[in-house]
Amino acid sequence: AEYQRLILLGCGVEVNSNLAKEIWDLVSIAPTKLVLFDDVIPVLTVLQSKGIGSGIISNYNQSGSSLLKELGLTALMDFAVTAQEVGAEKPDPKIFNAALIRSGVDPSEMIYVGDQYITDVIGAETAGIHGILIDRNQTANVPDEVIKIDGLKEVLGLLDSISLK
Repeated sequence: AEYQRLILLGCGVEVNSNLAKEIWDLVSIAPTKLVLFDDVIPVLTVLQSKGIGSGIISNYNQSGSSLLKELGLTALMDFAVTAQEVGAEKPDPKIFNAALIRSGVDPSEMIYVGDQYITDVIGAETAGIHGILIDRNQTANVPDEVIKIDGLKEVLGLLDSISLK
């Protein structure tokens, strides 16, 4: 309920945890299918060609391997870590730390791109990872120091400018 409240708050909708849970209960019974944005496959292909690893950190309630398979990303991504596997949801550092272990890199060598300021950017930064906000509709109101992009292709240009170890 708290996570859902934070998502709504990130969208500018302030509700209490009880109402957030009621909203989520209704949303969660609606049939859904994840669909990739058009820039995902091209960017992952470039990253892979440069020898740069990639992974998913997701609050989904399924295994990481089934998530990669569902998205058709098994050949392009190195791992997926999910809340179901870790027993913690973003922004809890535990899920980010699990991704660090799976990736085999130091937090200073990783960037995390997410579409929620609190759960993704703050969560990543709490674990020592560089957080980047992807704001495809350019509607997020975040502090000026937050790196904000409107498309995944911008990550390619940021790789050299972010001070990775």
